[in-house]
Amino acid sequence: MGEYVGQTISLGGTVIETDPLVIEVEHEYGTDEYRIQNAPNAETGQHLQVFATVHSDNILEVHNATIRDSWERIYLYVISLIGTLWVVTRAFNHWRIDTEAVGVVPRQDGDHDA
Repeated sequence: MGEYVGQTISLGGTVIETDPLVIEVEHEYGTDEYRIQNAPNAETGQHLQVFATVHSDNILEVHNATIRDSWERIYLYVISLIGTLWVVTRAFNHWRIDTEAVGVVPRQDGDHDA
């Protein structure tokens, strides 16, 4: 990360140590660890998203940070799945595919699934 020294970046990773605070960042070429300065209190396993200035030796000086627990991502996907299923169910209950017109049309009274 030497080419970014002195620049401001946005980076997110999993907290793996808390004293000093260290995050692990996975990317397509492997995994890197960064020591965080001026970080909020975080616990091991939480996801930390930082807006920071890069210093030498993989040290990031934080200007702003967001902490998320690992369960929050699971909650996000579960709620999204429930919402998607609800929308799809409502769409199938109120619309049908018209093969003659090659389109989707509102259901009329008496329309039933084949």
